[in-house]
Amino acid sequence: MKSRHQHHSHKLFAINANWTALQPVQGWRHYRIATVRRDSVGQKELEMMAVCDRTVRFWLPKAALKSSNHWQPGWQ
Repeated sequence: MKSRHQHHSHKLFAINANWTALQPVQGWRHYRIATVRRDSVGQKELEMMAVCDRTVRFWLPKAALKSSNHWQPGWQ
C-alpha cells in the first residue's frame, strides 16, 4: 500500500544536491543547492545555483521543492 504522503530523503535537500527544473528558471534547468538557511519563522530556505552559470542564484522555500510539480530531484 502506497502512502499518500511523498517521502523525500534528507540527502535531496543537502548542500550540493542536484535538482532539475521542469521549465527553465532564469535560462537554466540544472541547479544545485548552494546554501541552506532558516527564514524568520524557522522554515528552511535553499539557495539554488545554476550548474552552468554560478552567478545565477535564487532562494526557494524547501516546501516548494517537496510539493512542486516544477522540480525533480537529480538531473533529468
